[in-house]
Amino acid sequence: MIKVFTFIFKNYFFYSKNKSYLFFSLSIFMSLLQSFSVVSIYPFITIIIQPDVILDNYYFKNYYPLSFENNFDLTIQLGFIFLILNLITAFISIILNILVESLSSEITNKIKINFYEKILNHKHFHKVVSNRSEVINIATTEIQNINTCLSAVLYIYNSILILILYVLMLLYIEPKIIFLVIVIFILYSVVFLLNKNILKKIVSNEIQISKKINQITIYINLALKDLILLNIGKKILKNLKIYQNQFLFLNEKKLFIGLYPKQLLELILYSAIMIYVFFSYNKIVSLENISFFGIIVFLLWKSIPTLFQFYRHFQTFNSYKISFFNFFKFEKNLTLKKEKLNYLKTFKKNIILNNIKFNYNEDNNFKFDCIIKKGEKIYLKGRSGSGKTTFLNLLTGLIQPTNGNILFDGKKLKNNLVTDLFGYVSQEPFLFEGTLYENISFDTNKYNPNKAKLIFDICGLNNIVKEFNEIFTKKIEIDSPELSGGQKQRIAIARILFLDPKILILDESTSALDLDSEKIILKKIIKYYKNTTIIVVNHRKLNFKFDKVFEIVKLNKNTNYLTAN
Repeated sequence: MIKVFTFIFKNYFFYSKNKSYLFFSLSIFMSLLQSFSVVSIYPFITIIIQPDVILDNYYFKNYYPLSFENNFDLTIQLGFIFLILNLITAFISIILNILVESLSSEITNKIKINFYEKILNHKHFHKVVSNRSEVINIATTEIQNINTCLSAVLYIYNSILILILYVLMLLYIEPKIIFLVIVIFILYSVVFLLNKNILKKIVSNEIQISKKINQITIYINLALKDLILLNIGKKILKNLKIYQNQFLFLNEKKLFIGLYPKQLLELILYSAIMIYVFFSYNKIVSLENISFFGIIVFLLWKSIPTLFQFYRHFQTFNSYKISFFNFFKFEKNLTLKKEKLNYLKTFKKNIILNNIKFNYNEDNNFKFDCIIKKGEKIYLKGRSGSGKTTFLNLLTGLIQPTNGNILFDGKKLKNNLVTDLFGYVSQEPFLFEGTLYENISFDTNKYNPNKAKLIFDICGLNNIVKEFNEIFTKKIEIDSPELSGGQKQRIAIARILFLDPKILILDESTSALDLDSEKIILKKIIKYYKNTTIIVVNHRKLNFKFDKVFEIVKLNKNTNYLTAN
């Protein structure tokens, strides 16, 4: 546990230094304040039992800041001080709770941002990520569990401080109480060990069911239309309902296991008080010892919620700490070697794929040999699954060849050499919430009316611009129903053209358009971007001239080969 705690504090709490220092400082101050407020009960009891002891006390007479003439006045004054102390303690406690949630959320947000930065900047992301659901699970479930775990760590730290001070005060007042502390600790440990494995199993099942719920939710969102048309929505919802009920049952079970120890610990502490009273009766009944006994009882009573808070948050921490390890295991694979990355921003002559071989497995091999000259217009075709995507991934550096070299003006494309040359448009473009202009330019370029006019004309967006009236103000919703599939593809192409790519890849990016519209757009792109190398992937037969036609054909049973003409 200490090892994990140290790891968390060392690696995370520097994300928000100011809040971290404030939290730790306030925790120490509140712990001392709580302890002092507990001790302050001593004068009350003493005044009631032996008022003269206080009234004649040298330190009270000479150093007490307020004046008093009798025990009643002193009681009122001390009561007021006691009330103020508890109000301050309660206020700081509220501040600390807010600070815990704020600090853990801030740290979690920075963890998530760093996580996405590594993904987006990782040129070989495919090597470490098997599927999208893995990323979604890390970014949602695991990181949310980390947030819960961080909150638990902070609460545990605060509880430990208070409990340590309470125990030290008890030992100072009554050294024999150490035996009682030991008994309570043993009983607490037994309760903890009994619950540990049960909770671990519950949380493990809960996480698995949560993943299934997330997968179904994602599936419904992505395939809503298909679910309606195929009339299989009821079956999907039935499965979702089953998993949600299972999750609810586990959550209730976890809640019960988390709550019953509180009652058990209260029973233990109350029993401990009664045992102490029984064995110390003769000492207690003497007037001079009643005050001390009152403090002991009060400390034990105050320890109950603190001890339970410690227990509850420790259980939470123990249940969700696995998310730290899952996250770090995944993140470690995303971390590139500490080497300077060289970015290739331009090429002047050609790209050569020299004896390129790539193997997914023994039954799925690819061989590519070709030369792509600067400014060439290339048509890439092949049956579905022939390897067009593999070719494009190799060319862009997303995957590395098993054998052979990819040369940009004679320079090898390696892990430490990445390119900013490519502009890629897929078959299924994405839009985000924002204006039409923001979707096209990512709001990264200064608005150029002449450039915008040309790009809108090339992509056939003039009608859309008119429909939206003002491209700077009217918002487009995610998966906007106002736009057809073809219109979204036009916007996606315009977006890439705004970036002025040196190599433009159109991967079935006009599939939602009719044949005539597709030809018009492609011809205009070829006409106006003469110096841009353009690679068009298309299943349709295109009846206009390209500089080269690449076709991926089956060389033998296990190998696909690139031909050029």
